[in-house]
Amino acid sequence: MKILWFTNTPSLASGYYGCEYAGGGWISGLESAIHEHTEIELAEVFLTNSKNSSVVLGKTLYFPVLRRENSIQKLINRHFNRVSTKKYLKDYLKIIDEFKPDIIQIFGTENGFSSLCGNTKVPVCIHLQGILSGIEQYFLPENNSKLDLLRYSSLMRILKGTSLLHIYMNFRRRAKRELRCLPLCHYYLGRTTYDKTFIMRHAPNATYFHCDELLRNGFYETKGWINPVNEKFIILTINNGEIYKGIDIVLKTASVLKEAGLIFEWRIAGVDQSNEVLHLFEGKTKLSHKDLSIKCLGKLNAEHIIEQMKESNLFVHTSKVDNSPNSVCEAMLLGMPVIAFNVGGVSSLIDSDCGILINRVESSELAKEILQAVSSPDHLEKIGRSARLVASDRHNPAKVLANLQKAYQKIIQKV
Repeated sequence: MKILWFTNTPSLASGYYGCEYAGGGWISGLESAIHEHTEIELAEVFLTNSKNSSVVLGKTLYFPVLRRENSIQKLINRHFNRVSTKKYLKDYLKIIDEFKPDIIQIFGTENGFSSLCGNTKVPVCIHLQGILSGIEQYFLPENNSKLDLLRYSSLMRILKGTSLLHIYMNFRRRAKRELRCLPLCHYYLGRTTYDKTFIMRHAPNATYFHCDELLRNGFYETKGWINPVNEKFIILTINNGEIYKGIDIVLKTASVLKEAGLIFEWRIAGVDQSNEVLHLFEGKTKLSHKDLSIKCLGKLNAEHIIEQMKESNLFVHTSKVDNSPNSVCEAMLLGMPVIAFNVGGVSSLIDSDCGILINRVESSELAKEILQAVSSPDHLEKIGRSARLVASDRHNPAKVLANLQKAYQKIIQKV
């Protein structure tokens, strides 16, 4: 069986193509598992700035597609909110003709790879990640305007077309592209009730396969979380700095906790003190993270995230919308107690036995649950143990690979 992946990164070949991403993520983990446990012949396509040509590394054949934009073109595209749809379609079709795959698998709906749908006779399967059109309504925060997005962006980023406003406008354009492409794809891989419902609404004639994801290797290999004894109650949140991920919720909740007299430290991995979304919400809420015992850790690799999880008493996911956040899954696999809002696909990941779900996206509700958790360490340890069992089964490599291969076989049989 020959499978051709279209991915946002070169995965295990990141070093060869000079990408900052050095492997170790869930896609590269799946790639390694496929070679170790199956006979699948795998190739990958990705956009890159590297001039390195196609190469076989390990057992994977990598097909780079060189981005054809100079600095001026990039600047114009950003300022005029242009997103590529069919710009590289000929490159993709040429690779398909050369490799002759049985199935094409596209990771995510957020990129231009979906232009393949309806333009090739090879069956295309989209592996769902985030749902852009589901996120769009949360991308411009309540009581914020487009002018606010400009006010809290630096002049340099405005000139470069990378301000918060430019990011918002680009996101909206990509969400519209997503909705146009959804009905053209006949096969989807997903994991939650949320993404299944979404696909059945926008692509009612498509076939949906349930397939969970592999997580980063370190979370399988490390010993489980043990509730640490800390002078302060340590809360950990992983946030990539996107507006809808709830940095404003963190600020407001931390303010309530401080007023309640809790001695705590709230650590945010993925965001540093220069983050413009942080500045936006500090300006709008009149709250300073430095005054609220919030510590910004910046970007961390898997090893350092595991260290932070083991040092923390509670994992809090503050996103206002999400499909299947890997950070929640990784915390659960480590055996951490998790609090999250009941949004998107999160309820497909945790329930009352293995986590704490909050039905209203409100800082007051979150603060109440955190204060309750502080006074119930035995309950935290109990749901942490349950979370580890649930996540260990859900993300079991053999189970994930078996489901993926079943989906491949059924797709081939339908062609």
